[in-house]
Amino acid sequence: MKLSILHTNDLHGHLENWPYIEQYLISMRQSLINRGQACLIMDVGDACDATHPLVEATQGQIMTEVFNRVGYDYVTVGNNEGLGFSPKQVQDIYSTAHHQVLLANILDQSSHTQPSWAKAYAVERFENGMEVAIIGLTAPYASYERNGYLAIEAEICLEQQLNLIMTESHPDLIIILSHLGYDVDQSLAQRFPQVDLILGAHTHHLLPQGQQVNESILAAAGKYGHYVGWIEVDLNPHGSMLANYQEQPGCYILKDKMITCRVESIAEICDKMRLPVIEDTYADLGKAALRQQIIANLPHDLTVRSNDPSTSLVKVTLAAMREETGCDIAFINTGLFLNDLPQGKVSQKELHETLPHPMHLITLSLRGNHLLRLLAEIDQQRESLMNKAISGMGFRGKIFGQIVFDGLDYDSMTQTWTYQGADIDPQAQYRLVSVDHLWFLSYFPSIGRWGQPCLHFPDFIRHCLGKYLQRHYPLSTIETIKE
Repeated sequence: MKLSILHTNDLHGHLENWPYIEQYLISMRQSLINRGQACLIMDVGDACDATHPLVEATQGQIMTEVFNRVGYDYVTVGNNEGLGFSPKQVQDIYSTAHHQVLLANILDQSSHTQPSWAKAYAVERFENGMEVAIIGLTAPYASYERNGYLAIEAEICLEQQLNLIMTESHPDLIIILSHLGYDVDQSLAQRFPQVDLILGAHTHHLLPQGQQVNESILAAAGKYGHYVGWIEVDLNPHGSMLANYQEQPGCYILKDKMITCRVESIAEICDKMRLPVIEDTYADLGKAALRQQIIANLPHDLTVRSNDPSTSLVKVTLAAMREETGCDIAFINTGLFLNDLPQGKVSQKELHETLPHPMHLITLSLRGNHLLRLLAEIDQQRESLMNKAISGMGFRGKIFGQIVFDGLDYDSMTQTWTYQGADIDPQAQYRLVSVDHLWFLSYFPSIGRWGQPCLHFPDFIRHCLGKYLQRHYPLSTIETIKE
């Protein structure tokens, strides 16, 4: 009774290696079937990421298309799917999926049940009599509530699901598709020894030969499609296998099962299958699709370095944020802006290339004394952050840049901030808008401590700017740009 599991995670829309991965998965599954072995193909979340132009242009549906071509069996949802798209968009992404979406700990807010496109778990029954239970879990961010969902802590949910599974089945193997992160996976393995296998994601960790924690095996395949994971499970290992297993790296004997873990890099896949260099066409397809979506007609350039409010891309974006939310003050870091917007017709392609970050707006309510504390935090770190390399937290640029405000003025002579020409009143309440990126970073703790951050869904910052440009620089007629 053998089962092979091929798995991916944290692709984040990186399709440049997908042609190799697709051929490999299809070929390996067919080879296993020909040998009479059961095979499942799984993904552990964050497949979608609108930083890729084709993911943006198709609102994530391209990932379902490529998974369908391979024949994935089960996937779970990462925060990029659950928080980067509206519930309607997520439903559309999975509406044509041939695979089953498993997600136990994110519920529909109104019904307190699984969203229509997901199940909490599945029990796969094979012809050879093997039963495999698979549960999907994802990082339960509080911000799911702002997107129409109810998030449940993983440990509480897993205990419930395991109890439910045991009422309907006695599976030979229990698997978690865990978009929870490496540390949480270790904790779950310690608390739930009945779980055999945890396929991990979220923290982009790579476990080339798996890892034993308590009575469970952890496996993970890094990020961006650089690796594909392969796990072999033998429920009835024979004598010679048991005698030699310690000599095999990545091989474990647990609960009368032999579990072998490994990963294959893209280079190894290409060498093994003798694949030629394949041109990445997905990015070009996405750019071409976005180029067709014209949103505005600019009478002049909007540049990052300009200080003129009418020609400064940063200032125009801040104005868009204030107009969208009705806030008194807006602030943002200039490192978010990767390109200028030139005079003439602006398409979603230019907008996407300028602000590729999957970041939402946040609104804050700060009393004047807390606002002054935030301004002090910003001022104290201004020089150190200017050219600081930043990664993660939704950032897709290179350096942080400087914080720019709209609605506040700074007098360098007196070194004081003013609002509408007057000093900031320590007891007055001020409403601000920024991006979640600045909340998630650790540099400005006053945002989370005092600001009562409220996330705005479903738009990203580029969508907010795009709607502003449509209103203020409209096209007389919508035209299509030819290739």
